[in-house]
Amino acid sequence: MIITCPECKFEREVNLDKIPARAQTATCPKCKTKFKFREIDDEFDFKPESVAQAPAKEPDEEASGEPEASQAEPAAAEPEKTDQEAPTEPPASEDLLPGLDDPSRDRGEELWDKLGVMTPPEERRREEGEKKSPAGYDDAPLPDWARKREEEAAQAEQAAQAVQEEEVPVVKPPFEDLERFGFFPGLFETIKRIVLAPRMFFDVMPLGNGIGRPMVFALLIILIHDLFNSIYIYAGLVPPPQINGQTAEFMTDSLGMQMGLVLLLSPVAGAVALFAAAWLYHAVLSILRAANGGFEATFRAVAYSTPPLLLGLIPEVNTFVQQGSLIASSSWFMVLVIIAWKHLHRTTYLKAGLTIVLPVLVMMVLVFFSMSYMPTV
Repeated sequence: MIITCPECKFEREVNLDKIPARAQTATCPKCKTKFKFREIDDEFDFKPESVAQAPAKEPDEEASGEPEASQAEPAAAEPEKTDQEAPTEPPASEDLLPGLDDPSRDRGEELWDKLGVMTPPEERRREEGEKKSPAGYDDAPLPDWARKREEEAAQAEQAAQAVQEEEVPVVKPPFEDLERFGFFPGLFETIKRIVLAPRMFFDVMPLGNGIGRPMVFALLIILIHDLFNSIYIYAGLVPPPQINGQTAEFMTDSLGMQMGLVLLLSPVAGAVALFAAAWLYHAVLSILRAANGGFEATFRAVAYSTPPLLLGLIPEVNTFVQQGSLIASSSWFMVLVIIAWKHLHRTTYLKAGLTIVLPVLVMMVLVFFSMSYMPTV
């Protein structure tokens, strides 16, 4: 027999042999609703007829006029009346029917104490997402130490989930939001943020917007550097470059020719250098298992770390200034790109630093061995 609570719909299949015959009501242990779970036939609701009184005399006996016969033998008739017409009302200590409870007694609470707490079937349990206790009862009481341990585990799980689901603020670089900042203000604002707050700049940078804008930004930095350098060469502030020991005379002929060559060759050479460096660094990051942000994160770090090239706007009037500017810009670039990889790839400073150092060490070793095996005259 399946008993179902009409309020919370808890139900349980109960063996009829365990239910007292006169039990009609039960109390749900979950919602504490008292309800009638079945109807009992009226045939059980009877009271035994009292037969203590003697049956009425027949009319024939009254008309016969023989009262003396009934009074003549009072002693003999009395025992027969005791045997035949004894009261059928049972003593108070005996049950009317064996196995039946007193109908005036509420057996609802006692019934569920015997049967245990109602639990829903497995199908309802899966729908409601409830967990079954090891003892088989959902509302089984737990010791204080066990309840305290469960509460601590639940709080720790909620805290870990909150940390994982915590939303990291995302801020586009100003150069990628030119609709808001404008071209030149967006360019200058991006340079300012990289120089003054590189950690915050790269930490809130979003991924998934491609490498187009970062590449344009880096090419503009390279182009500005090359244009100013060509102007300094034409003005005589910086010595012209030398090719195989010979001075490149075309760099001093006319300013227009220099500007044309820079505008034509600088973006191409800069794009090749950017992609070559990004692929090389990304390969090292992948070997170190630190390329969590993909190639886009690696390229963005390299592209947005080019502002140190703007140190070239200072005229390199001699070799000392030229070497100092090269060391400063290279060191600054490495610091920026390490910070960028740490935040964009969500890795450590150690792995990001090794990514910069390892290619340099490999190149130094190759140069050393190549020079040691060169023939001498």
